[in-house]
This record gives sequence, C-alpha cells and structure tokens, in this order.
Amino acid sequence: MLAIRTVGLRANHFPVKFNPNTIIMQDGVDVKPAVPPRNGRPVRISKSVLSVIRNKLSSDDPAEFPSSRTVYDGVKNIFSVVPLPTEKIDVEVHEGEDMKGGSYVVTINLVNELKFGKLKDYLNGQLLSIPRDVLHGMDVVMKENPSRHMITFGRSFFPREPREGDDLGWGITASRGFQHSLKSTSQGLALCGNYSVLAFQKKMSVLDFLWEHIPNFNIDHFRRFRRDVKDALGGLKVNFTHWNNRQKYIIRGLTRENTREVSFIKEDPECQNPPRQVRIVDYFREKYPWKYPCTYYGKDIMYKDIPFLNLGKASNQKAVPMEFCVLVEGQRYPKGRLDGNAGMAQNFGMEVNTSMTRVRGRVLGPPELKLGAQNGKVIKITVDKEKCQWNLVGKSVVEGKRIDRWGVIDFSSNDYKSSLNPDFFIPKLINRCINLGIHMEEPLIYKCTSMNKHSRVDVLLELLESVNEELNIVLPDHIVVFRDGVGDSQFEMVLNEELLDLKMALQNSPAITFIVAQKRHRTRLFLENERDGGPTGNASPGTVVDTTIVHPFEFDFYLFSHYGRLGTSKPTHYYVLWDEHGFTSDELQKLIYHMCFIFVRCTKPVSLVPPVYYADLIAYRGRLYYEAVVEVQSPASATSSSSSSSPFSAASLDPYFFKLHADLENIMFFLSKLASSAALECSILKSSSRYSSQVISQHVEAIDLYSTSAEDLDTVFCFLDLQDIKVSPRKMQYPVKDLLVSGHPTQFASQNAFN
Repeated sequence: MLAIRTVGLRANHFPVKFNPNTIIMQDGVDVKPAVPPRNGRPVRISKSVLSVIRNKLSSDDPAEFPSSRTVYDGVKNIFSVVPLPTEKIDVEVHEGEDMKGGSYVVTINLVNELKFGKLKDYLNGQLLSIPRDVLHGMDVVMKENPSRHMITFGRSFFPREPREGDDLGWGITASRGFQHSLKSTSQGLALCGNYSVLAFQKKMSVLDFLWEHIPNFNIDHFRRFRRDVKDALGGLKVNFTHWNNRQKYIIRGLTRENTREVSFIKEDPECQNPPRQVRIVDYFREKYPWKYPCTYYGKDIMYKDIPFLNLGKASNQKAVPMEFCVLVEGQRYPKGRLDGNAGMAQNFGMEVNTSMTRVRGRVLGPPELKLGAQNGKVIKITVDKEKCQWNLVGKSVVEGKRIDRWGVIDFSSNDYKSSLNPDFFIPKLINRCINLGIHMEEPLIYKCTSMNKHSRVDVLLELLESVNEELNIVLPDHIVVFRDGVGDSQFEMVLNEELLDLKMALQNSPAITFIVAQKRHRTRLFLENERDGGPTGNASPGTVVDTTIVHPFEFDFYLFSHYGRLGTSKPTHYYVLWDEHGFTSDELQKLIYHMCFIFVRCTKPVSLVPPVYYADLIAYRGRLYYEAVVEVQSPASATSSSSSSSPFSAASLDPYFFKLHADLENIMFFLSKLASSAALECSILKSSSRYSSQVISQHVEAIDLYSTSAEDLDTVFCFLDLQDIKVSPRKMQYPVKDLLVSGHPTQFASQNAFN
C-alpha cells in the first residue's frame, strides 16, 4: 500500500440508469431535391436544411414522426423507439435562415437495431467488444434537447440569451455552456459533464456593434474608421430588419460608394414603363413604406454618407444599408451546467442521476531525491509535502556520465549545398562538447534518412531494423511505451498497428507495456473537504483514483502529479493498453508519479509523464523552424520548395535561422520550448531492482527513440516523426544540433530518484 492517506472526492460523472430491454431503431435518411440538377452532379444538402426537413416531418405528421420519440444526429441518421414509415416522402421547405425554399424527396430505411442489453453485457464483463453503435445512439439522445434549444458549437452547447454579468464589452459576451458524453465506468454507465466558456458576438444591430466595438467610433467621420469597420464586420452573419426573410447573409465587405450615391436601373416587371435610373434611398422608401425602416430610425435611411454592406456570395452579392442589418446570435468571437430534458431521455429508457459521483482517492508519497553537495558527498532531500518542490541552490549532480553510445540521424536536404558533411560535423561537435565538459566518443552509427521514404508511416520499421543489424548490440529486455493523443475509439488501431509494428522491429521479443496518456478528457475531480488539499482547493500532488469512475474491467487510472496553483487541476488519465510486465496498479502508479519529478525544466513534479512532455516540446520546436523558413522565403521559392523532392530549399540551412545570441551559446536555451538532450536522457530510467527498464516515448506529434543495451543506458539517438507535425514532410527540416542527445547534467534524477 503506497498511499500515505486517502481523500474524499467528487467526480463530474452522473450515473445513468437504462432499461436493458430497450431497443432503438436506427434509420438511414436520404434527402434529394425533387428536381435533379441539370449538370447531373449530386447535391450537398446543408445541415440546416436537413434539420428543417426533419422538423417539417414531425409537424406535418406527428403520429408517424413523434418529435419526443425521435432524435436526429444532424447528418444521415434518425434514432427512434417507434417504427418509422419507409416509403418516399415529399417535403416542401419554405425559405428561411441559411437556406432557400425548395422541394425534396426523403427516403427512410431501417439500417440497425440498437439493443441496450448489449451495453449491459459489456459493463458486466460478459461482452469483450464495446458496443460503440449503442453508445453513439444513446449519446445522440442525450444531446437532442440542448441541440434544439441552445447554440451548438463543436461538442458544446451555449444558452441563446446572455446572462447578467457575462458582458465583456466591445460587443462581445462570455457565454457559459456545457459539454457532456457517455462513459463506461466501474459504477456503470455515466454521463460526464463539464463547463465550456466561449466568447460570442452579441445579437445587436450592426451600427450599435460598431459604436460599442470600435473605440471613439464616429459615424459622421466614417472614412477615418473604414478599415476598422471592415476588419470588425468581415465574415460575420446578419439578418435584415426591413422584411420577413430570416435568411442569414455573410458580410463580404463595404461598397465603394456611399448610400446616397448608389443607384441602379429598375425595370418594370409588367413592361408598361421604360427602365429608369433609381437611387437606392428612393427605392427603399417606395418599396417598404411601412415595414422599413425599423422603429429605431424612422421611415427613411438615416445615414446616407456611409457605405452599404456587401452581403452573400461573390457571384450574387446584395448591397444593404448597415442600419437595417442585425448580427445573428451564436457567432463565436475569434481568438457547464448540465441542463437536459429528462422526458426525452426517459422516452428512450434512460434516466440521469443529478448527483455527482463520490469516489475515494489515494495520495501517494513523493520520492526521496539524492543530490551531490559541493564537497562531493551525496545528500538526500525530502520534497515539500504540500507543493512537492525542492531547491537545487548549492547542490550538484551525484555522478557525471561519459557518453559512449550515441548516434546521428541526418535530416538535411539531399542536394549537395544543403547536405551535412559528417566528417566535418561530428569531430566539431565532439570538440565543442569536450569544451563544455561533456566527454564523448565517436558515434556508433551515422544514418542519413530520406523523409520522403518515411513520411507516410507512423513507425520507421526499416530504419529500426537497419540500425539493429549495424550495431549488433544487446537489445533491452523491458520496454515501456508512452503514447499521447489517442482517443478511446483509436485504442484498437494502436494495438493492431503500432504495437505490432514495434514487435516486428524488435525481434528479440522484449517485454512491452503500452500506456496511453490522455489530457483531453472531460473528467474533473473536486475535494469533498477543502482541508484535504492545499490553499487552492485542488487535490494534492500524488492523488490517484483507480475505482468507480474508471473502466469496469480494463487497467486505467487518473493521477494528479502536479501542484495546481491556479484554477481547477485536471488529472491525467493513464490507460494501459498492453502489459507484458505484469505491473500491479501500485507499481505502475508509483513509477509514473515518480517519473514526473525528473522533468528537467523545474524542481517540482509536472502534470504529464516526462517522455510525452518532451516529445510535445520537440514537435513544437519543429513547427517553429518550419514557420521561420516559410516566413523569410518568397512565395515563389516556397512554392518551388513544396513541389521539389527535397524537404527544403538550400536557404533552410542558412545560419540566419539558427544563429544564437552570444548570451545563449553556452546554455541550454531550448529548455524553454524544447527538451534538452539531458532531459531526453533523463527519461531513461533505472527503476527498482525488479526492472531494468528502457522507456520509449511516443507522441502523436513526435517520437523520441532510445536504443541501448539493457545494462548500459547511454543514449544512442532520437528522431522525430515528421508526418505528425501537421505540415508537409517535404517542407520540414530540423537542425541536427536539436536532434542529438548529449550531456548528462541531471544524472541524479534518473539514477537515484527511484532507489
């Protein structure tokens, strides 16, 4: 038992009861225009039109399409607890918001029956494969009511009317909404709900928005503010106030002429009178004598010396006076409360408990650290119990270490001007390190890789095999892989592809444990008694939860490894997908928690296991290099670079990009954004006597690979997976100095933290 104490926690998991005998029918919906297009191409029906068609079916025939017993996923599926007609149905849609009127033919076909009993069997451990189709159908049911009555943005829902105190000024309001999803847990099915906050444009007239949004805006001197107005309104959606059409139009820009100067040729629809030139102000006065304008401005266009708004598509733009346009609601400004309809869920055999889940957490003790004193002796320090911090002033490493086993992977361009000369670079690197007190031998291997060859694979299998053959070394017997950026639905892919590729590359069949670290989840944990935590009210570092809210029969847990100074602390969710070591929960929780103390950028534990943290920082550094090169390249050179076979033009290796300030040349400056070589090596651990482990950290954006023998834990090389940097591999290149692993200034952490 590793815990030094236990604490009471409340989780934002709300138990969901469901009737295992319930069967939901999933019907596929096919909607086509009644009149096929002339070009014969398929027509894409917008979500707003599909939603209106669905509502029209319910209003026209509520007996066949009861709105309280049918839910729509907004795409191509209707879920219902009653049979729906399967014949073709003609639907007439009138012009409205975001759409034009038209006639459509709707065809409904039964595609699946979702049995809640399968989910019950899974939760009881009688079914090994999770019924994702059933969970998806239930999730659509839970989101039906808020999607009807609230503003939907992504997976979150926000109220249509702002609350008192939410006004941020400048025509912007902070809307507090929520998001939720269903989870399979040890206590059964649970609804995980969390707050969301987004900034939205307020629903208001365009002119009122300009007066509130632009400082010192004066409509009488509009020309001075024209650029500000264009920037503030560009891309926003508006409605009109002078007629009943509720269609939304996108603001494309401003007219060059002012209102009083705009005119057009008006033709007589009955051909009784010849065409005539009509001013816009006269046209509106004649056409809308009572409806127009709105009550704010009387019966005439008040502001004639400002431009019109250009609205709609570029091919068919409308010019409308600003004073008759209103910003529509629900527009997110650039740069959670659980409200649901109990009746809707009950119609589908579901009931949500409104009480948060109570769970007991255990607080793990921090590790004992060993440091070197100035007199050369080894001293032990105990970290602060509350914040788990320590001080390195006047202390040094326990033992320096010689770098005997290392290598170079060359990512430079293939063209002779940009390629790396290893005979020149490697000796210079070794001499530079010796001057800094880092002793290095010649690398065991120099490998020049082709990014084009490997840009489409997640695991560089061929490279691993060739390195193994050339080195002919003793491979590690124990490997732990940390994987980030994987959602629950991707677990099967990781096991069937990434794990198998790793096993194929390591033919000596080492014991492998594959762990996913998830930060993007909605679970939040709150102390029942604030006295159990620190002054911020957050859970203490080392708090772990592995009951009730975790998976009913798989290996996962939530861990607070950091001190939450501000806001609500968010635990990391660790999910063990594969374990050939036979780790117990206590062993793995202790290993991961103690690893969080060896992040070299700070003298306190971090919230994410360091191998994943380092990989994330390396990927970030790569993106910075890419952006720097793109910024200085001309459009022509950037285009030619992207179409050439080399990753970059020769300019990418210009010293300009990597020139350091004199004050930074002899310090590990990249720790601020990139893990240093020492930091990378710190993630190779010597744990307790039972395991001589090597940690391979893998991230959705980067991979750090360490290949060493089980006994000698010196670093050989690391590399990045360019495919996952979210830019074209042909446009990406990294300076070798940021890829080499050297130095060992923090050997105390990796060697002694777990003794």
